[in-house]
Amino acid sequence: MQQRAILVLSFLSSSFLFLGCLLIYFGIYSFFFYSPMVALGVLFLLGFVITMTMLVIILFRTSKKDAIQKVSRSINLLNNGIKIPIDLENVRIKSNSWNEKKVIETTIYDIDFDEERTQTILEIETEMNGTTQIFHLPTEHDPKTLEMYFAMQKTTFLYIDPNNPRIFYLDLNFIP
Repeated sequence: MQQRAILVLSFLSSSFLFLGCLLIYFGIYSFFFYSPMVALGVLFLLGFVITMTMLVIILFRTSKKDAIQKVSRSINLLNNGIKIPIDLENVRIKSNSWNEKKVIETTIYDIDFDEERTQTILEIETEMNGTTQIFHLPTEHDPKTLEMYFAMQKTTFLYIDPNNPRIFYLDLNFIP
């Protein structure tokens, strides 16, 4: 429902902007200055401003609600989850690096450059309910940085949802 409202408001605001600019343009550049057409164009532009304001409010509320839900799920997991101490020296850091060729096209010439990309995944093996569980956690940190912070911190905690072990949280708050 909310996505439909966002789509409708986006279409309406684009239509109001287009029609408003079109009416003002033809009102000013017609053979005689035609003020009712300009006034109608200004009304359409006012409709554009109103619909864009409504769209921004809806998007802000949606993102705020999503952020609140994400934080509440994390807090619930921290409070009610199974807390397992993790020795960071036993966490495997798996990474893959590659170069991506990027091209920025301009009107005069194209700029080619290589961008180095790295994907890092932490593999955590732990004992839970008598079975060995392996958790994979993607992270944006550089592998060398992770090794350094893991060597300094030594231990952290893994929080696992007791109802669904696929939902977990590794406390990496010691990494800035």
